[in-house]
Parts: sequence; structure tokens; C-alpha cells
Amino acid sequence: MTLYDAPPLVKMFEIKAPYPSIHPAEVYFFLSKDAFPPDLQWAPLGTMETPENSQWSDEKLVGEFQKTAAEIGANAVVFDSVETRLMTLGFLYYTGHVTAYRLFKQNSLELADLSSTQYGTQTPNLQLVPHPPQ
Repeated sequence: MTLYDAPPLVKMFEIKAPYPSIHPAEVYFFLSKDAFPPDLQWAPLGTMETPENSQWSDEKLVGEFQKTAAEIGANAVVFDSVETRLMTLGFLYYTGHVTAYRLFKQNSLELADLSSTQYGTQTPNLQLVPHPPQ
């Protein structure tokens, strides 16, 4: 396995029981938890970050976080930070840190359908995400 193929590092929060996995297409990205639909409740499940020395494209970063969030039962991801680095030959690679959440109406075992929300997206603009202090 190369660093390109290594999955995100996951740190789970203490929760009563694990949630079932969902399909990655059910995972949406938000700029902040303040952008969650106001009629939904939420529970933080854990954090994820790119592996050390990883060299992911923007698409790989989004796809890996979406896939891993789905595996732990999260349907919402908030980017805490994204950093870009320029390599030789002009290749730009991305590293990031996110928090994964489960959004629901009443029962946390019943997922909320986020496809109709105006707040989340499956194609986040990484330029809008905060960058870590230098």
C-alpha cells in the first residue's frame, strides 16, 4: 500500500454503540456545524485526518473522507482545516482534518436525508475551508 492509498486516520469519540455503515453517496460536506439544517439534531462521531506524508489530490481528499465517514455511520462532514502544498513539477496536493457527524431528526439510528438541503454538498469548494495557522 502506498501513501496515496492509505485511508484517513480516524479517532472515534466515545459513543454508546457504533452506528451502521451507510453508502458514501449519503455523506455531505458542510463549511461548519452552524450550517447544519436547523430542524435536525446531530452527534459527533469522530475526527479524520490525512495520513502523514500523504499526497492526495483534492478529489482523493474529498472521496476518502466521504468513504470513511460512511464506514463509521456519519452522514455529515465538516472540514476543520485544509492545507495545500506544491510539489515539484507543479503538482498540488492536499492534507486535511475533519469532524464526522451523524445528522438525524428524532432517533439517531434513523438518518436524515441531506440530499434536499441547501446547506450541504458532495463537491465542497476546498478554497472556502480554513487553512491552519502558519
